[in-house]
Amino acid sequence: MPKDIEGEGSPGRDGLLSAAMSFYPRRRADIKTRFIKGEMVVLDRHEVSVHQLNRTASYIWQRIDGEHTPSEIAGEVCRAFEVNYSTALKDVVEVIEHLERLKLLNDI
Repeated sequence: MPKDIEGEGSPGRDGLLSAAMSFYPRRRADIKTRFIKGEMVVLDRHEVSVHQLNRTASYIWQRIDGEHTPSEIAGEVCRAFEVNYSTALKDVVEVIEHLERLKLLNDI
């Protein structure tokens, strides 16, 4: 997840956890990304900002494509990082919330 929310955060925006099975978050198409030293750097030219994502957030970011629910992404996080589902879902929700606050996602 983004470095400034690693292991911290709220249990999720009202309804986001319950909607985890039914909504399909999508990153903005105009966002540019690059991998630098194993971490993803996200360039938002519209907001004139650069964000660095750690390994977990980078993995989640790549799956926020409008075709996967947070629940499905959490299942993939479980397998990739060998964590339980509730931990993975919490991380996915926190990352999505953070990316939404940064205006890096299409409107949810």
